[in-house]
Amino acid sequence: GVRAPRMEVIYDALAPENFRPTVARERTRAALGLDPETVAFGILGGIQEWKGQGVVIEAMARVRAAQPAARLLVVGGAHRSGVEYERRIRAGA
Repeated sequence: GVRAPRMEVIYDALAPENFRPTVARERTRAALGLDPETVAFGILGGIQEWKGQGVVIEAMARVRAAQPAARLLVVGGAHRSGVEYERRIRAGA
């Protein structure tokens, strides 16, 4: 119901082609307790139900069936509206 002239797209501030990690991959993996050969995935962002962290966690069960050592890193905090959702996904609900 909103007319196009009243909308504006705001793109992410990070341009992937300009991203250059400053910490070596090996140091980061060691700090996280990950073996150099461990398959690892991540989802980053504020914890909100609409962002789908729970879906990714559920999908990880399939990944672990094939790769038992695989790990998922959920990076981000819950804002007020996401606190209950964070509790549920931590509890495995």
